[in-house]
Amino acid sequence: MDKVKLFSIPDIKFYNPPEFREYLVENYESSQVENIHAEKSDDLYRKNLSSVEIVSQVRDSHDYEVVDLDHYFEFFGGLSKAVETIRGEKPEMLITDTTKEVVKTEDVGDVIARGVRTRLLNPKWIDEMLKHDVHGAQQIADRLENVLGLAATTNAVDNWIWSSIARRFVFDEEMRRRLIENNRFAAAEVMERLFEAEERGYWDATEDELDELRSAYLEAEGDIEDAI
Repeated sequence: MDKVKLFSIPDIKFYNPPEFREYLVENYESSQVENIHAEKSDDLYRKNLSSVEIVSQVRDSHDYEVVDLDHYFEFFGGLSKAVETIRGEKPEMLITDTTKEVVKTEDVGDVIARGVRTRLLNPKWIDEMLKHDVHGAQQIADRLENVLGLAATTNAVDNWIWSSIARRFVFDEEMRRRLIENNRFAAAEVMERLFEAEERGYWDATEDELDELRSAYLEAEGDIEDAI
């Protein structure tokens, strides 16, 4: 029996779109029911995917936003992309919040935007992260990786999000210096993720944005070389 595999951004960035989409289909085609564990059921799985119109995620805790964990793009996003691959049409993607008395269901794009605002664009959250040497900047880079995964699997990360992240962490010279001082490798990773978002077509960056990003990245590379 084949075991269910997880994927990560380092894995998927080497796939071109057709290979990536097929990979996501194959990644979840194993059955998990009573007395059957991780048994491949390709034909049945593809038939079921062809009839899916909505993919939904239920949140029962405020401890984590969708940008905090890779599981949101691995499972929720990955399944949605698998449905899109088989049906030829993107399913409606909804996330339901059950943490309050009134249950609220939102489009995935709205939930991603809120997660970015409350984490990566939130000065108080950033300040608290950067109180932790090394680890703080890495947490920021990890969440940006999750945003990239959500962009790949949901196509619901708006262009303004990438530009806002670039302005917050790269174009702001003081903030960029704080990141580098906290963890120069994570700071470089933040910039690499932005380059990757632009290369994949998730971010329609302006030439001025790209020029500023390249300049900042060269500076960060120099800091890394000086430290080695």
